Amino acid sequence: MGRTLVVFPSSDVAVAGIAIGAVTYYGCVAQRPHDGDATRVRLLNQGDRLEWGLDFGGILPNEIVTRIDIEWAAQGSQSGASDAQVGFRIAGADHLAAARDMSAGYVVRTDPFQNNPATGIPWTRVELVAGGVHSVYLQGVMQNDAGYPRLSGYAVLLGLAKLPISITGRGRALRATGVSSAPRARRV
Repeated sequence: MGRTLVVFPSSDVAVAGIAIGAVTYYGCVAQRPHDGDATRVRLLNQGDRLEWGLDFGGILPNEIVTRIDIEWAAQGSQSGASDAQVGFRIAGADHLAAARDMSAGYVVRTDPFQNNPATGIPWTRVELVAGGVHSVYLQGVMQNDAGYPRLSGYAVLLGLAKLPISITGRGRALRATGVSSAPRARRV
């Protein structure tokens, strides 16, 4: 049995475009569900890149990460000829999901990252909590028309499970680790 931890962007690392409705760029998108055009980042140029810090401190020491998904709400330009990618920046390199076509209206998309894309192995609590993993949004192809592409919601969803622990009784559990709680025989 597990739980889902929702992690929102918590700091601006690299920004582009215009933040509308909030003082910070991350404040415009740190919401689920999104609020449409009330708070948003309007992107102005092809190649605009947003990068946010993430705080994974909500992962408990006895939990393992089973999956990570990025959920984002965006809309393309009025012509609809736009695409974008999301992913992670790890150790100075971007690891992005495939480019997604963006429609003229807001659509919520989810991109999965089952394993750490930098290593190819499952994510660990230690690497996430230590910092250095940032979330990235990259604006690809776009038409510069009256309705520039917009991003209104962004969240990282972590699937978490408790570490499997088997307790079969105090004496047995201690003997399994090489220590016994059974009384020792005395020499007389």
